[in-house]
Amino acid sequence: MFAKRKYFLFILVLLFPFCKKFEYQTGDLIFQDLDCGEMCDAIENATIAYNNYDISHVGIISVEDNGIYVIEAYDSVEMTPLKVFLKRSNKILVGRLKPEYRNIIPNAIKKAKSLIGKPYDIYFKNGNDSFYCSEVVYESFVTQKGHLFDLFPMNFKNLETGKIDSVWIKYFDKMGKKVPQGELGSNPAAYSLSDKIEILYQQNM
Repeated sequence: MFAKRKYFLFILVLLFPFCKKFEYQTGDLIFQDLDCGEMCDAIENATIAYNNYDISHVGIISVEDNGIYVIEAYDSVEMTPLKVFLKRSNKILVGRLKPEYRNIIPNAIKKAKSLIGKPYDIYFKNGNDSFYCSEVVYESFVTQKGHLFDLFPMNFKNLETGKIDSVWIKYFDKMGKKVPQGELGSNPAAYSLSDKIEILYQQNM
């Protein structure tokens, strides 16, 4: 009996590190498989993320005195309680800036908070005083040399078919716009691959 109890305690000790609750830090990037329907599917079909996970959304963690929040562009740029964020989808990755970049986090959070209330960027276009999710990340994290994260030609083509999914064509047609294929922008999946961060946590991916 004693031997069985000793063996059980040994197994608990081995498993303890894997059961430990992840501790979010201010400035962490939280990537999400939002599962919002055709639009999210189209984003995931056109992008490549960390470990080929499906990622369609990203926000910035801010640990406050009254709880943990995510600064994100959702309906607008807003500060969402983490619990509410996870209720949409608990399929997440968390990335943390590498040590050499963490000194910019206080200013990044200040900048991100200054964007709260700005409208969602339905055109996915930089410099129009509205913001989509990865655009908030791009505009917030700035060093003395400029933006920490890069812009790159946006892709709206399905990576398997090589064609633009019909959901994008219909979406931009309604606004009288062409799909901005190749225009400079960003996406959450690409930022999950950035060499500026380390992916430290994953849940239900």
